[in-house]
Amino acid sequence: MDQEERTLAALANLGVFFPLMGLVGVFGLFLSRRGRGDRIQFHFLQAIVVQLAELVFLMFMVVLYLFAIFGSMLFATFLPSFGQPLLSAFLPIIVSILTFLGVLAFFLAGALAAVTLFSGRDFEYPVVAPLLKRYFPLPGTGPAPTP
Repeated sequence: MDQEERTLAALANLGVFFPLMGLVGVFGLFLSRRGRGDRIQFHFLQAIVVQLAELVFLMFMVVLYLFAIFGSMLFATFLPSFGQPLLSAFLPIIVSILTFLGVLAFFLAGALAAVTLFSGRDFEYPVVAPLLKRYFPLPGTGPAPTP
C-alpha cells in the first residue's frame, strides 16, 4: 500500500469516534476504491465491522440503560420494601460506567489501528481479521479457507 492508501485506512479506523457518520464514510470509501487494491479493501472491511460492532454495542447499552431506569423506577414504586432500593438506584450508574468503558475500548482500538497504519505497518484486529479472512477472503489478505 502506498502512503495515500495508508492514510485512508488510518482515517477509516478513526471513524469509531463518529459512530454512524464514520460508518457511512468508510462504506463510501470501500465502494469508491473497489478493485484498486485488496489490502486497502481488507482494512476498510475491518473498519466497517468494528464500527458496526460499536453501533450494536451502543444500541444494546441504550436498551439496557432504559431497562435499568424504568426497572428501578418500577421496582421502587411497586416493591419498596422488597430487596435493595440502593441497588436499583445505582443500576443506571453501573450501566453508564460499563457503556463508557466499552466506548473507550472502541476508541482506543481505533486509535491504535490508525496510528499503526499511519506509521507504515499493517494492523489486524485480533478477532475481526481472522473472521474476515475466513468468510470474506480477498486475494492478498491470506489463505482462503479449505472446505
